[in-house]
Amino acid sequence: MSLALLVVATAWILYQGWRWLGGARGGAPAQDAQPEAPAAVGHVTFLVAAWNAAEEIPAFVRAFRALSYPDKDLVLCAGGRDGSLEVARALAGPDLTVVEQRPGEGKQRALRRGFPLARGEVVYLTDVDCRPTDAAVEPLLRAVGAGAQAATGIVRPLPEQEGNPFVLTQWAIVRFQARRAGPTSTGMHGANSVVRRSALEASGGFRQDAPSGTDYTLAKEFLRQGVTIAFRADSEMPTGYPDGLRIYVRKQARWIRNVAVLGAHYRAWGEVRSVATTMALPYGIFVLLLAGLWHWQMAGLGVLLLLHAFLNRMRYVRAAGARASASGAAGTVAGDLLAALVATRQTLRSQMTWS
Repeated sequence: MSLALLVVATAWILYQGWRWLGGARGGAPAQDAQPEAPAAVGHVTFLVAAWNAAEEIPAFVRAFRALSYPDKDLVLCAGGRDGSLEVARALAGPDLTVVEQRPGEGKQRALRRGFPLARGEVVYLTDVDCRPTDAAVEPLLRAVGAGAQAATGIVRPLPEQEGNPFVLTQWAIVRFQARRAGPTSTGMHGANSVVRRSALEASGGFRQDAPSGTDYTLAKEFLRQGVTIAFRADSEMPTGYPDGLRIYVRKQARWIRNVAVLGAHYRAWGEVRSVATTMALPYGIFVLLLAGLWHWQMAGLGVLLLLHAFLNRMRYVRAAGARASASGAAGTVAGDLLAALVATRQTLRSQMTWS
């Protein structure tokens, strides 16, 4: 081993050990507190798009109707080849208005047509594969009740998914980052956000063109209007996490691509630089491993980068108070590298779709 690689490897081992011990000192996160009584925010409309979601709609509606917040209704934009519209209409009632989502319309335009039917002064934006709970909803309503024009939280797996190591690692990454975030955000999670109707109307009411990245576009329009987005890490909306590599790669690639393209449009250069680094990482590792055919020390650097990503994920799970899984950590590393490759290709081809 050359002296330079020995120095790098030693420094890397010491650094990883310091981070691992730091995570151990941090311990498990505090248990979720019991929900407080929500602030009075008036009527709340849940606005949801449901394309090809016939299997998800009944469970979502049951969860919505089970919420303790009494003054609410749901506008469901449903459509697709699987009979989603018919399933939604069968569940319609005084608290549930159904709007047809047409082929090729996309989420943004579906929400644009559904928004005028929203009766609430507060609009809750979430996804049909979520299962709203009081523990997730009430922190955001309290934020709005305290004066915020918009608020956003994070997501957690559905209860039946929490034993899946791949899913658990994804959640740990989200939770680790959320619990170190500040009280405000520059983005919004499309599965768990709430906004004042007045702020939504001032930002255009979904009038912007957004073939992909509805939540990202909405957040940036809010920021352009001077709206501060409150962040509540204690609001964790149960949702269906990708439990397989293919779906995970597709979703991650879409998120990376959206930030790269839309971030440039909104001049969010810090975010663009961050995802540019993410997109460059697999190429950098490949070049180092390839260079290892001539200089094996270069391959060693590539291996250290992979191990760094792997150990990061193990540490996140441990910091979240769960048992770290090598398979879950390795799966997310592979998924993120593949997603970066897919996002790069889509960005270069100017492909901005939901797929």
